[in-house]
Amino acid sequence: MVNPDRRVYVYRNTRDKCLSVRQGKKVVAHMGEINLSNAQFFAGNKSRKCGYGISGYIDNQEDFLIGMGDQVVYDPRAHNSFVKRKTFEVVKKAPNVKISIDGGILIPSI
Repeated sequence: MVNPDRRVYVYRNTRDKCLSVRQGKKVVAHMGEINLSNAQFFAGNKSRKCGYGISGYIDNQEDFLIGMGDQVVYDPRAHNSFVKRKTFEVVKKAPNVKISIDGGILIPSI
């Protein structure tokens, strides 16, 4: 069970084709989409083949999607971090993030 007062770490599970949600050292859920607030983006180390993911607090409020519009991508062959798809501006933090296995990663347009 997920504790809403603690941060979670979300990453794309390529084997199971879903998002894995980890809290502490334990995977607590698998899902198709999730909304996070106070998010931080972590990119892996290419030489060590570490993963990448997003950390934040689960947020299911009704007004969560207001202002969402910039898509964020991570391609370790092209960039060392998460970037906005259109401008390639580096993204390290965002107040809100919508992560979907089908729709990618959305952050508010600022």
